Amino acid sequence: MVMHDRNVTRLPVLDENKVIRLMFHKSILDGFIMDKALNGEPINPPAPLARLTLQDFSESKHPRIQKILQNAVIFVNILANLREAQELIEKNDVCQDVFVTPHGKGNEPKVGWITNITIAENAKV
Repeated sequence: MVMHDRNVTRLPVLDENKVIRLMFHKSILDGFIMDKALNGEPINPPAPLARLTLQDFSESKHPRIQKILQNAVIFVNILANLREAQELIEKNDVCQDVFVTPHGKGNEPKVGWITNITIAENAKV
């Protein structure tokens, strides 16, 4: 319950080398749970809603969830600016997070995190 208890709405999952593996958004997780409750989509093995895991979510065959899991994170190199990050987010309908890595590659350790909120708070007219 880390997300709920701390009012966190996004949860990046990193491996031991600080490489981003998955990005979970609370609203998407909530939708996943609601779909399970309302539609009774089968879970292998079957489990009550209270025992759903992030693995159940990541293994979902739902097309929207798969699109989010595959496209919810974009990477930029350490020399990129907020405008570049904003342009990348605007081109991707499911992305709200840009991670900074040394060379802009997803298999590198993250050195920064730019959200759509960060961009909006720092935008100047």
